[in-house]
Amino acid sequence: MNLEKTKLNIQEKIQPIKTLEEFKKIKNPEELLSFMKDNINYGFVGKNSKKIFTSNKDMDAGWDEYYLQSPRELLESKHGVCWDSTELERCWFLEHGYKPRVFFMMFEKEEGSDLPTHTFLTFNHNNKWYWFEHSFGNYRGIHEYGSFEDLINDVKKKKYEEAVKKHKAKVEDWECLKYYEYENPRYGSNPKEFVSNIIDNKI
Repeated sequence: MNLEKTKLNIQEKIQPIKTLEEFKKIKNPEELLSFMKDNINYGFVGKNSKKIFTSNKDMDAGWDEYYLQSPRELLESKHGVCWDSTELERCWFLEHGYKPRVFFMMFEKEEGSDLPTHTFLTFNHNNKWYWFEHSFGNYRGIHEYGSFEDLINDVKKKKYEEAVKKHKAKVEDWECLKYYEYENPRYGSNPKEFVSNIIDNKI
């Protein structure tokens, strides 16, 4: 992993994976990213209706039905937002002896905010830091950094720029962009429970 952003060989397909046990047999981070690119779509499954929400309009309308899926549930549904995908990634990295650090990034304001959040996984390998990204649009890849500070600053910069471009974030919103490291989220949590649990139990 000596590239800033790993380029995937589209022709190298991984054999169909149906169970969590098979998923854990993926060999390396590059294969994991390739698998997720081909098999995990952006969206979510309604907790009660079991409807799959994929468009931004439908996701906004059905957000009350969102719940955090377990890795096993995500493999079955094949649809999740970054909150779900990050837990699937965490599952694989822990299984393969890494010590991943997972973060939640949000624009934290007293009056509340409708600007987008993001979760992402990082790991250290051979004294380099890596940002593993599946669901953040054009930034899908495995990004390499010389330090953890460089990694965090780059993710913050990219998240802020996206919020300005797509969600009309303002200059002063930069100071509100915070990140929290977290472990052991509660599967089945609704959005409010998910965020509250992270903030209350941040590392």
